[in-house]
Amino acid sequence: MGENKAKSPQDKAGTEEEDDEKVGRLSQDTLKYFQRVEQVLDDNVFDDEEQKETFMRNVFVQIETDGTHLARHSNKTSRIIEKIIPCLSHELFEKFLHLIQDEIEMLSSDRFSSHVIETICKNCTTHLSSENFAEVFVAFCKVLRKHSSKLIRNTYGSHVLSTVLQVLSGVTVPELVTKSQTARKMKKKAPKGSKHRVEERALEPVVIDVPRIFKKCFKKYVQVILDDINFGELLCHRNASPVLQVMLLASSKVSEANYQLLYEAIVSRGKILELEESGAGVEEDDDELLYRLPVVFTDEVGSHLFEALIKSANDEQLEELGGKCFKRCILSLCIHPLGNYLAQTYLRCVKTSEHVDFFISRMMKYLEDILAAGSMGCVVRLAELISKFEKTEYQKKYIAALSETLHIPEDPKENPFSKLVMCMRTYDFFFKSNNPEETSDLKPDENPSNSDIDPNKDGVKNLSNDDINYHGCCLLQHLFSFKKCRRVVESFLLLTPDELKVIACNPYGSFSIEHFCKSENVPAKSKTILGENLLCHTYELACDKFGSRVIDCLFKSIDDGTQERFKYILREHKSRLETNLYGRIVLYNCGVKQYVNTMREIQEQQQQKRKKMFEEILEEPIKKKEIPVVQPKKKKDDRAERYRKQLAALGIAIEGTEESNKEEKQNDDSVKKEEIQEEDPQSPPDDLCDVLSAIEASVIPSRKKVKIGR
Repeated sequence: MGENKAKSPQDKAGTEEEDDEKVGRLSQDTLKYFQRVEQVLDDNVFDDEEQKETFMRNVFVQIETDGTHLARHSNKTSRIIEKIIPCLSHELFEKFLHLIQDEIEMLSSDRFSSHVIETICKNCTTHLSSENFAEVFVAFCKVLRKHSSKLIRNTYGSHVLSTVLQVLSGVTVPELVTKSQTARKMKKKAPKGSKHRVEERALEPVVIDVPRIFKKCFKKYVQVILDDINFGELLCHRNASPVLQVMLLASSKVSEANYQLLYEAIVSRGKILELEESGAGVEEDDDELLYRLPVVFTDEVGSHLFEALIKSANDEQLEELGGKCFKRCILSLCIHPLGNYLAQTYLRCVKTSEHVDFFISRMMKYLEDILAAGSMGCVVRLAELISKFEKTEYQKKYIAALSETLHIPEDPKENPFSKLVMCMRTYDFFFKSNNPEETSDLKPDENPSNSDIDPNKDGVKNLSNDDINYHGCCLLQHLFSFKKCRRVVESFLLLTPDELKVIACNPYGSFSIEHFCKSENVPAKSKTILGENLLCHTYELACDKFGSRVIDCLFKSIDDGTQERFKYILREHKSRLETNLYGRIVLYNCGVKQYVNTMREIQEQQQQKRKKMFEEILEEPIKKKEIPVVQPKKKKDDRAERYRKQLAALGIAIEGTEESNKEEKQNDDSVKKEEIQEEDPQSPPDDLCDVLSAIEASVIPSRKKVKIGR
C-alpha cells in the first residue's frame, strides 16, 4: 500500500518537465520569454538602433540555444520568429540561414515552420546590399533544390518552392495563383493593424531587379523540375500544379528559352494538340463534337494550369493553340462546367482576326445551347470579342440571335430585350406568372382573386433587385458599346423610373447605366431622356452607395437644361444631403456646393458695398462742417471800377488796383519792393487818389455774415 502513495506537486512538475524533454516540447519559461519578446517588438520601445541591435543579439542567442524546433512549435513561437526575422541585421540573418540549412527538408514540410522559411525568403531582398549575401542565399537554395521532387508534392513544401522561385526570378505572382481561396479569405479578415492586411490585389505579375546569380539558380530549378520522372503527373497534382503555374508566369518574364521548354513539356504531356476522335454516334454536321476534350481541360486543378499557359503564351503559341486545339473543341468546352472557363480565357487572349471570325460565327449558331448549359460567361466573352475587334457585321446578327435565344416575340406590346438580358431569362419564364392564359384555364373556384395575382396591366412584370443577374449586366455593357445598338438603347429607355432606380442601386446594374452614359455610340438625346426618367428619384439615388455614382456619371453626359433641373432638386434637399456620406460627394461633383459658396460670396460682397455706401453717407456732413464750400459771387462793376478802367485806358495806373498787382507779380523777384513803389512822373496827384478812395468806400456794400450750419 505504501508504494501507491499520491505524488506531491513538485514530483508532478518534475515528471512533466521530463516528459516535455522527451517529446521535444518547449518549457513554459521559453514560451514566456518569447511572449515578452513579441510584446517588446510590438511596442517598439527602442531608443535607437544600437539598443535594438543589442536586444536582437540576445534574442538570437536564445534561438541558437533552443534550436530549430522553435519554428515547429504550434502557432506560438513560429509566429513570433516570423516577427523577429525582419528585424535581424545582415550578420544575424546569415547566421539564421546557416542554422536552419541542415534541417531544411523537415522544416519546409512542417505546418508551422514552412511559414518561417517563406518569411526568410521574402525578406532576403532587403539584405542584398550586404557583401556575399547573394552567394549565401544561393547556397541555401541549392540545398533546398535537392529535395524539390518531394517538396513539390507536399502541401507545405509546395508553398516554400513557389516563394523561392518568385524570389530567384524577381517576379511576384498574384496571390490568386499561389494561395487557396480559404487563405485569401483569412487574409481579408485580418485586423486593421496587422501587417498581413491586403493593401492592393495585384492581378498581373510584378517584376523587380535581382542579382544575376539568382536568375541562374532559377533556371536550374526549372531544369530539375522538368527532369522529374513523373512530370505528367504534376499537371493535375493539387500541390504541384500551382508551382508549375508560378514557373510559367515567372519564366515568361525572365527567360524565354526556359519558358519555351516548359511550354513544350506541358503541351506534349497534356496531349492537347493531338485530340482523339470521340467515335461513332456523332452527326457529320457536328464537327465540334467529333473530338474528345483532353483530360487536363476538364480537371479541376489542371484547367487552372492551362489558363496560366494561355495567359503567358506569345502570339505564335496562341495561334498554334487556336488552330490545333480550340478550333476543334470550342463548343465542347463552352458547354462543359469546368472547360467553359478555359474557353473564356482563350477568347480574351485571341488576337488573330481569322480566329476571331471563326469563333464568332461558330458560337453564334449554338448560343441557345451554351446558355442552356449555364455558361453565361462564354456569351459575355463573345460580345466582348465583337466589341473589341469592332466587328460591325456581326453586331446586328448577335443581337438577333440573342433575342431569338431569349424567345422574344416578333411583335411584342413592348420591347423587353434589355430587361430579359439583364435577368438572363427567357420571355416565357420571366412573364410566366403574368400570363393570362394560365389563369383562364383554371376553374372558377380555383381562380384566385385579383388581389392575390396582382399582375401589372397588359401582362407587364416589373424588374426587382433579385432578378438582376451579374452576367446579364456585363453583357448589357458590351451591347451598349456596339455601333449598331439602337434596339438595345430603345428597349432600355422603355424601363419605368422605378425599374431604373432598382438597377441604379444594384451593385451590378449601376455599372450598366454608367457604361450607357459613357458610351460614344449612345446618342446624347437618349442620355437626356434617361436623365429625365431618373429625375423623380434624384434624392434617393444621391443617398445610395451605387446610385450616387450613377448621378455623378449621368450629370456629366446630359445637356445644360437637364443639369439645372438636377441642381434644383439637389438644392431642395441640400440640408439632408450634407449629412449623408454619399450625398455630400454628389453635391460637390454636381456643382451645387460651389453654387452655394459662390452665392454666399456674392451676398457678402453686396453687404460690404452697402455698408461702405452707408459709411460714405455718414461721413459727408462731417466733411462739410470742417471745410465749408462757398461759391464766389460775381461782382458787378461799380462807379469806382468804371473810373479805374477809364483811367487805365488813358494810361494812368492807380495804386492798389488789381492790374497793378498783377504787374508787380510779373516783375522780376530780384527787384525790390521799394523801387516799384517809387513815384512815377505820370502818376496822378495825391488829391485824385483820395477822391477815388472815398468814392470806392461809399460804393462797396457791407458784407453779410455767413452762418455755418448743416
